Amino acid sequence: SSPCRPTPPLRTRILPRPCLCGPAAMPDQAGEQRCAWPLDKFKRAVGRHLDRQDTNQLAAVLLSGSLAPVNLGHLYMLRQAKARVQHAGYSVCGGWLSPSDDAQASEKARSRGAAALSTGLRLHLAELAAQEDDFISVASWEASAGQSPSYVELLSSLQRELVASLPGPLEGRQVTVFLVCGSHNGKFSADLDIHKLQGLVVVPRRGIDTILENPLQCIFVTEPVPGRLDNLNSLRLCEALQSGDTAYA
Repeated sequence: SSPCRPTPPLRTRILPRPCLCGPAAMPDQAGEQRCAWPLDKFKRAVGRHLDRQDTNQLAAVLLSGSLAPVNLGHLYMLRQAKARVQHAGYSVCGGWLSPSDDAQASEKARSRGAAALSTGLRLHLAELAAQEDDFISVASWEASAGQSPSYVELLSSLQRELVASLPGPLEGRQVTVFLVCGSHNGKFSADLDIHKLQGLVVVPRRGIDTILENPLQCIFVTEPVPGRLDNLNSLRLCEALQSGDTAYA
């Protein structure tokens, strides 16, 4: 039982039609239908959990942000979080990238002097990054919510869908959803009331102080993302794409 209280390369090819299974599909701001919370990969992982007769508590990890654009570091953050939570005694059956809504992403872009990427483009790029990953899915619920949900609302929305999707042998079981963030968010964000979250996993950058682990409150800290990925930056990636710096991009 858990001590808490109750990576593939990027590919660039045309996506298949968006998944319409799981919860009701939601239109993004361009009107395209996307799954609010795609569950196919989670359901397959739960099936493997049952096949192993695994008795560990079920969990999922979620990374929310502007993702403007997504980069390999974001995918590896979810992988690092999965490894840390599993080491704590959970069976982690899914990871989600959750691009934020247009207003929040645009405000962040303006504050950094960067070009604002549309919601549809941010979702599309995230889907390209995760389409061949057997663990990570891309959620449109937050991007399509109309207003910025709190982290508690975001995690609760995913948790409801996961619990409702569990097969008969696991009916009534709980699924703990861990928010994944970088060391800056984990230490300084006024929006991050960590004591109200189901769980938190901080993926630090080398040389930057972060919060301390508190397993009894489901707060964990991973190893940094390995190698050059630790220094990946979406703003720098945007600048590289605009300037034609294909070596960096």
